[in-house]
Amino acid sequence: MHGARRLHRELQDCFPEHSPLLTPRGNTALYLAFSLIRRRRGGGSVLLPSTVCPSVALAAVYAGLTPQFCDVEELTFCASARTLRERLTPDCVALVVVYLFGKIPDLDGILALAREHDFDVIEDAAQAIGGRHSGQLLGSFGHYGVLSFSDVKVAPGAGGALLIGRKEEHAEAAAILASLPQAAPAHELGELATSFRNITHGIFDGLRAEGLCRAVRFDQFFGETYRPLYVHSGAVDEKASERTADFLQCLDDERSQRHQRVRLYNGALVGVSGLVGFSADEMCWRLPLLLRDHSAQLLALSNVRGRKQLISNHYFPASFLFGDDTCETARQIGLRAVNLWIDDRIDEEGILDTCRVIRAIDEDLNNDEDNQHHATATAELGA
Repeated sequence: MHGARRLHRELQDCFPEHSPLLTPRGNTALYLAFSLIRRRRGGGSVLLPSTVCPSVALAAVYAGLTPQFCDVEELTFCASARTLRERLTPDCVALVVVYLFGKIPDLDGILALAREHDFDVIEDAAQAIGGRHSGQLLGSFGHYGVLSFSDVKVAPGAGGALLIGRKEEHAEAAAILASLPQAAPAHELGELATSFRNITHGIFDGLRAEGLCRAVRFDQFFGETYRPLYVHSGAVDEKASERTADFLQCLDDERSQRHQRVRLYNGALVGVSGLVGFSADEMCWRLPLLLRDHSAQLLALSNVRGRKQLISNHYFPASFLFGDDTCETARQIGLRAVNLWIDDRIDEEGILDTCRVIRAIDEDLNNDEDNQHHATATAELGA
């Protein structure tokens, strides 16, 4: 059986209540979901968490919808029914549930909010494939589920898939996909993707340097430049699809292996606050750690990378690129969070080495704080 056909069958087995449609990129699946909503609803705004990849918001723009942002919860880095409700507007037509790093947000509350207001729900499960809620795979709760396959994400391979809850919309989605222009050559798409990453990272580095205290209207710069990354059709990679299909057959094993590494981090970072917890049902893509302040974030990045270990400071608040600087928890995440590697590119010694660096930074900060408190108390006694 060809890889694409086998992958389609595996997806149908995993998500029996949805109709899967393979796409050349995960971004294309996002664009199709937003396009279907645009056709049904005639436009409007879509509400998504501030701490998210800018690509999610840009896909909405290219589909003719307006992205609006809500804040996130510190314990999950995800939106909740509470933060979503605070940002509801009369023209809102859809909510995007993003399982950032594999964390599961207040899903039952969010789905109840969507039913209350008759919103469409898109689940962005790109970082959470294999995670479960109430025994059911993430991506199967909304009207649309978006999956992305890549060797740097949870599920290996290439391309993506749209899971369509209203099965009667499958033919319409397939027709939209077939009508899109053919993908540019791979080297051109790669250049565009690198450009998008470098520009957004550069802007956020600049904003971090001034404390993320203002937003920009960088979305106006995007224009049509990056549309080819989202809006195109093309053949699905057969060999990559085989690897994704193989992965879908061992989701529980993969989740278990990742949790073994999570436990290593937890054991080695006892006493260090700010580590985001993961339940046994969650598929951890990266392990987020909210450090004490921005200087601690910079030290962790520099010192861990200096030891040739893997660490990053994604995700920043994408809302800042769209002129919205009101999401304070997302701002703090952008300034203070680092993300620790969980996949098999890091071994046990690498995990322990990373933890030693982080513990040293945390202990230095505690000592500085104790010294400051001592100096303050001494000065007060002298007065």
